[in-house]
Amino acid sequence: MKQNQIAHGCALTVLTDSSVFQHGYAADALIRKAIRRALGSQFGDNPHYDLLTIPNIGRIYEDGELPQVAADVSLALGLHSTEHLIVIKPGPFMLEDIATRLGSDPRLADIGGIHVTHVEPPDPMLSSDTAVIACMDYRQHGPGGFMRRIDELFQAPDGYHLICIPGAAKDIAGSRGPAVIRWLTHLRENWSVERVIIVSHLDCGAYGGTARFNTEGEERNTLARDLVAAVLHLRQYVPQGMYYSLGIAEIDGETTGQIRLVT
Repeated sequence: MKQNQIAHGCALTVLTDSSVFQHGYAADALIRKAIRRALGSQFGDNPHYDLLTIPNIGRIYEDGELPQVAADVSLALGLHSTEHLIVIKPGPFMLEDIATRLGSDPRLADIGGIHVTHVEPPDPMLSSDTAVIACMDYRQHGPGGFMRRIDELFQAPDGYHLICIPGAAKDIAGSRGPAVIRWLTHLRENWSVERVIIVSHLDCGAYGGTARFNTEGEERNTLARDLVAAVLHLRQYVPQGMYYSLGIAEIDGETTGQIRLVT
């Protein structure tokens, strides 16, 4: 019998810059350290966290992206019972004003707190030519999540720039398109990124979860359709020379499991 499996009980949402993830799964340890710095040990050594990451986060206000970020955090609040938003600034970014503006958004009135802390990425910064677009769902991050294996799965030994947004490919051909195009153009021009990996996952809350679909085949076909539509859209507007890899991650309880490539 099909059931609604959308994960509940994730108390934290993290907002940070994609550059933190140039060092791949090592960024998870940095984030956990930043969470402990902001909130102490109340969530233990391995807290679950939804993850929102964007390139060049210092321009989030100038680029008009703050309302969408507030909507994304609100989605996490509704799906996973988020209690705290942790804004992690890598290096010199000044994000206190952004946190204040988010705190005044009525959609986030029920959130327990918004905390700003920092993390120092390992030195030197890598020059990765790969960007990954994935969902914010906490089951993809931390122990058991596929992000710990993405370097191996997609042959990305030099790390990657990680863009995490609800639904991954879901709205790239629609409302998310302008922002994603702007982010990838920035990564292409400033970091020589030439490869984009987009991974969606089963039981995604942005789609309404597994229970929204009549069959697993329907769910997989919907994800695959949106992945292909995303690439077709990006190819029209992102600078030439980018190539794409697509995948669908399976969900096994509280973790993500096997990733099947979409060709």
